[in-house]
Amino acid sequence: MKKNSGVVLLFFSTIISLSLNGPVGESAEKQDWTPLATSTATASLVSRLYLPIVLKAEPTATPTAVPTATPTATSTPTPATNLLPVGQTVNFKGWRRGIRLQGTVNSSERTSVLTDSWGTVWRANGIFLVGLMNLYNSGLESDDASLYSSFRVVDSVGRHFDLALLEIQLAAQYRYSRIGVYDTIQPGFTLPAVFVFDVLPESDSLQLESLSPW
Repeated sequence: MKKNSGVVLLFFSTIISLSLNGPVGESAEKQDWTPLATSTATASLVSRLYLPIVLKAEPTATPTAVPTATPTATSTPTPATNLLPVGQTVNFKGWRRGIRLQGTVNSSERTSVLTDSWGTVWRANGIFLVGLMNLYNSGLESDDASLYSSFRVVDSVGRHFDLALLEIQLAAQYRYSRIGVYDTIQPGFTLPAVFVFDVLPESDSLQLESLSPW
């Protein structure tokens, strides 16, 4: 469009020049008879007729809208179902005096091996489920948890898993620096404890189940 506009301007500039000075090659005598007022009027007429057309032909730029970025939605992580649910509590009785004890799950994890303080490596038959808990004594006397009368784990299909061997419990207590089975807890105390189960790798929806509820 700008190229065509230039041609049109050149064309009308030539017309204006001819109107003022006469055709190229004419004698000076012939040019002298043209009145100055007529030449000026002709130039003015050409400008009024054609200059608006040339100006109108120039395109007007249209502003382009800038797209707005859409924020990406973040997904909420799904809790693992092959671990113990955080916050679950289990009520059971101490094995020596029957004192009411309560365990609350802080977290849990899975591992295939545990090493005790003597360097012995204990390997799981399936996978070790390690439960990290707060153990609370709500009674008036001291008591402790045991391997066989405190609690166990049940999975989604109803399989029950008892606490692992005493040596494995001791290895976990060494690794995590917590009390566990057969460690005395005084009345009114809440202490960090650890308990280990040997479960199937495919077990999920795991829950603690009391063996001596109160």
